[in-house]
Amino acid sequence: MRAWGLLIALTACGTNGTGSDAGAPDANVGCNTTEPLSSCATGWQFVGLPTQCPCASSNTQPECGKADCQTLTVVGYLGGGVEIDATIFYSAQAGTMSTWMPARTGQWNLADGGIYETLSGGRVTCATCNNAGGVCYDACNTIYQLEVPASAGWSTALNAASATGTTWTAWPVKP
Repeated sequence: MRAWGLLIALTACGTNGTGSDAGAPDANVGCNTTEPLSSCATGWQFVGLPTQCPCASSNTQPECGKADCQTLTVVGYLGGGVEIDATIFYSAQAGTMSTWMPARTGQWNLADGGIYETLSGGRVTCATCNNAGGVCYDACNTIYQLEVPASAGWSTALNAASATGTTWTAWPVKP
């Protein structure tokens, strides 16, 4: 399945994200690859699948005015150990994104076979690379979250927006 210009492969890091087999397991897709975690952790990642925007009178994001508004969760493992977590509203029709609430910032680094994140309470979460090039948090072999790398267009937009602060409104995106 294609969404926002990137491949989504969700569930237990073991489904074929092409959509051609209705999600049947594919032996070529998995979490525990031989790629070092350092090669997949850096950059922007999408977490989970998009959901419909919860557009109510209190949400003034311009994307709420579009029928295709989606809520996306992103995390950035950026240079200098900076971590940014954000939930954004996105409209392909408008070609823009806005933060739902201000993005959260913290620190991250690789440690003890996983990723140490101050935003998750300062613990090391076991993680490996997955075949899609993203991070698979596997809680020491019990799969619970797959992060999929953002496309170059998304990464450019997220880097530019996050450089301006933690609140972004109608920021242009070219996935």
